Amino acid sequence: MVYEVYADSLFLVNFGMNIYLLLLVNRKLLCTATHMRLVLGAGAGAAVYVLAFAVQMPALAKGPLFFLTGTWIMLEIAFRPRTVQVWLAILRQLCHFSFLTGGILLILQKAIPVLRHNMAQIGGVLGAGAILCAALLQLLKHERQKKSRAACKVHLLKNDKCITLWALVDSGNSLYEPISGKPVSIIGEDVFRTLWEEEPAFFRVIPFHSIGRKNGILRGYLLPAVEVETEGGIRRLEDIYVAVSASCRGKMILHPRLLDAPVYGN
Repeated sequence: MVYEVYADSLFLVNFGMNIYLLLLVNRKLLCTATHMRLVLGAGAGAAVYVLAFAVQMPALAKGPLFFLTGTWIMLEIAFRPRTVQVWLAILRQLCHFSFLTGGILLILQKAIPVLRHNMAQIGGVLGAGAILCAALLQLLKHERQKKSRAACKVHLLKNDKCITLWALVDSGNSLYEPISGKPVSIIGEDVFRTLWEEEPAFFRVIPFHSIGRKNGILRGYLLPAVEVETEGGIRRLEDIYVAVSASCRGKMILHPRLLDAPVYGN
């Protein structure tokens, strides 16, 4: 039996589905891949998949070889993971969303008669995938907003000192340094004393408002560097303002804007 395979149609379907999956992974892991890198990664993955049909070799070897190669190239271009741990986390989420979207589309195709014919065509597949992707992106956005106090590991760096602790990412933290407009995180007095053995001569005045106290002022200092670890990678932030609070003993409250910074190496 001979099958006719149209390379352009095959590429288009794979390119579209790759884009949907990469968008979901990017949102889930809080990665900061640009749209251009997502497009290039999806295109490279689809091209490798189409190339498999032009290579003469046993199907049992060709399938895994080209699938793994295409996946590896796609993720490298889109996310540039710097460690094996991050690469495996991205791959795990890619597999998760692949099975999830594929299963949902298959169920919809079997359960809704009008979709059976439409999803056999390129436009139907890509259209259904786009709607499903948009719905899942909204769910992930809602999930992120619901978890307004997520925890992550941070490394506070000053000269030759490094303090590692867990920080709360508080969406209610709206502190900004008045002059530069930079976001301000909060550290405890004990953490401050470890980083600064002597009281600095100058500090920034950080005004704040809180429940039970109409307004107040915190002392703000410029920290040379902070590294924030999330499942999507490590973000290195330089010249970050931190305010000192006696009620934040032994921990840090991270400003949510800092998670918008690129993953280190991107």
